[in-house]
Amino acid sequence: MIKLERVEKEIDCPIHGKQKAVAIYFPDESKESAYERIDASYCPLCKSTKDQIEDDKLKAEEEKQKAKEVDKAIENAGVYKDNFYADLSTVKDKYFFDLLKDLATGKINTLVIVGSEGRGKTYMAIACMREYAKQDYNRFNKIIYDTASGIARKVRSAIGGRKLTEQDVFSYYADADFLVVDEMGKSNNTDYNSSLMSDLFDSRLSNFKSTIIISNLSPKELSEAYLDAPLRSRILRGGKGVIAEKKGEDLRRIL
Repeated sequence: MIKLERVEKEIDCPIHGKQKAVAIYFPDESKESAYERIDASYCPLCKSTKDQIEDDKLKAEEEKQKAKEVDKAIENAGVYKDNFYADLSTVKDKYFFDLLKDLATGKINTLVIVGSEGRGKTYMAIACMREYAKQDYNRFNKIIYDTASGIARKVRSAIGGRKLTEQDVFSYYADADFLVVDEMGKSNNTDYNSSLMSDLFDSRLSNFKSTIIISNLSPKELSEAYLDAPLRSRILRGGKGVIAEKKGEDLRRIL
């Protein structure tokens, strides 16, 4: 093994003043030669600053790439333009901020948000989805946003299909790592839709999948139409799910 040598020299750095600098040299270089090449560029504080700058640049590039991946995941999820850049940091309601944070980080796995139109329910759900995608271990998971009627229409249209079966489309939603179901109860509540949604939520609960359900219905109306007593009990069991009502000013009027 080649033994490296070192030599020290006091230098006058134009930025940091007098500093003790060190040069490393191989045995085939004389100590005098190594000493002579030590100049202000060997300032240890400047080198430390340069290393920090390079580290900061690398971290910035990594964060930029991560942000692109998150944006792509949100785009692929089917999120509308209006809420595309929804971010958890902008949610001012502390109660809902904490709930959304808990869902994004896996402390709870189901959140049902009810409230009249214009309360910012969809915005909060997409903000939670984005926060979920930001987690390093979730970044490449499958996340989906769709309306209840959209899900029912796509599943139903696959009945008797050749390329995709009804079960294929159902599994697409049931197996998603993070699913937002919007406008629950906005369309006609047929027996088929009610049964489909109950089966979908039951499947996701069984597999501990992260789910947000959004509805303009009252808690009572939603329960009667889609979330029967056994399903509500499963959602709330063990503190892993929450049913919450968003009240307050109409956010659309403010904006």
